[in-house]
Amino acid sequence: MSKKDSRRYLSDNNRSGKLKDLSNRLSKIEITSKSIRENSNKKNSLDKLIESIKNGQYNKIVVIVGAGISTASGIPDFRTPGTGLYDNLQRYNIPYPEAIFELNYFNKNSNPFFHLAKELYPGKYFPNINHYFIRYLYENNILHRVYTQNIDGLER
Repeated sequence: MSKKDSRRYLSDNNRSGKLKDLSNRLSKIEITSKSIRENSNKKNSLDKLIESIKNGQYNKIVVIVGAGISTASGIPDFRTPGTGLYDNLQRYNIPYPEAIFELNYFNKNSNPFFHLAKELYPGKYFPNINHYFIRYLYENNILHRVYTQNIDGLER
C-alpha cells in the first residue's frame, strides 16, 4: 500500500468498508504453521472477528505485537540468521551485538550507534496492513492498549 493509499485508507470514515477491505486483505495471508492450520479454521475465525468488530461487539481490544509486525515493512528483526540486526552489526566491529546499546560502550565509541540509528531513522520505513489495523482500532475507539517491544512507532 502506497503512502497516498494509506492516507486515503485511514481518512475514510466508512467503518464497514474499511473492515471489509481489511478482511479481504487479511484472508489472503497464508498461515504456514501446520499446528495453527490444524487447530483453527482461518477463514471462519477471521470472518467472525471482522464481523464482531463491525457489529460493535468488541470495544476494548488489547494488541500484543513483536518484531514480526514490522519485518513486512522492511525493518530487520534482531535475531534472524543472515538478515537480523545482530548478524549485521559485525560491520561496526563491536565486541558483541548488545554492545551497541550499552552506555559504557557508547561512551567509548558512539559511532556504531549513530550509524545504526541513521539506518533505522523514522521516515525510511512505512506502515503495513498490520499497523493500519491497529490504527483503525485506535481511530474507532476500539483499541484499549498496545503492548510492543518495537521501537519503530509504525503503529501510531
